[in-house]
Amino acid sequence: MKPLHSSFAVLSLTGGVVLLCLLTNRHVAPDRSSAGSRRGFNRIIAKVGSAELRSQDLQDVLRLGLRGQASEIALTPQNLAVRESAVLEHLIEDEILAQAARSNGLKTMLHGTEARRELSKEYVEEQAAKLPPFSEVELRDFYKNHGEKFYVPPAVQARQLFLPLNLREAKDKKEAEDSARKLGLDLATRIRQGQPLQKLVQQYTPASHREKAEIQTFRGGVMETSDEQKVLSLRPGEVVGPLRVEGGYCIFQGVAKTRGRLIPFFQARANIRTYLEEHRMEETRQKLLNQLRQQVSVERFDLSKPDDS
Repeated sequence: MKPLHSSFAVLSLTGGVVLLCLLTNRHVAPDRSSAGSRRGFNRIIAKVGSAELRSQDLQDVLRLGLRGQASEIALTPQNLAVRESAVLEHLIEDEILAQAARSNGLKTMLHGTEARRELSKEYVEEQAAKLPPFSEVELRDFYKNHGEKFYVPPAVQARQLFLPLNLREAKDKKEAEDSARKLGLDLATRIRQGQPLQKLVQQYTPASHREKAEIQTFRGGVMETSDEQKVLSLRPGEVVGPLRVEGGYCIFQGVAKTRGRLIPFFQARANIRTYLEEHRMEETRQKLLNQLRQQVSVERFDLSKPDDS
């Protein structure tokens, strides 16, 4: 497991954020595949108390998640239905929380889906803020009980010479692999004989990959586990390769080894607090939803059936 300080991008994605990230890997095409277009324009898809959620709300959530992204991944009708159902569930949760927020006096200048999202978020934050801050003892207990999150594994400082597969000139992939590997064997021999790896990189590696010849920290890569261990075991000056990696072959030359280490508590304290606060936020959201669901009626409509109206 990666140390906590480098894992917050994943650990901090809680609740709806994770859901929306999972839902952004597709292009929403309202004229072909969206719930609104294929099953009736802006039809009612759920009722939360007296509020109606419509197919346009569903599309708005998807579009908010798709901002700044593009994907060519096509979904089967079954996968699309699963994703729309998941988005609808999160939409209902946001509406439940937004209604509670309004009842508690919270307001927003936004409208529609964005207003619903902002109000639900502010309401959860308001309720979580009523809880006592985490104590030093709680921070230290987390550090003590999750030591694996603060361990930085050993690594090797190395230079790389990358040889991409030349699929354009080869008759097939096997020929391209054989050609790259043969060249790699020759270059590895020349490096062991004293020729500078950086100079060979200038001759045989495309410009887009030449930065790998600079000293970089290697802790693992897209390759066979046995090959990965060969790289991690490199001593200064030692050469290994060519090894099959994503897109071609690579030759590694060791520069220095880095020992594994434990991140000190004083360095990890701020990240621990951030993680615990984000975890508490999600717990608070779920507790509020469990309470509010007892007070608000929710009616869902089958997305696969056309609107009767």
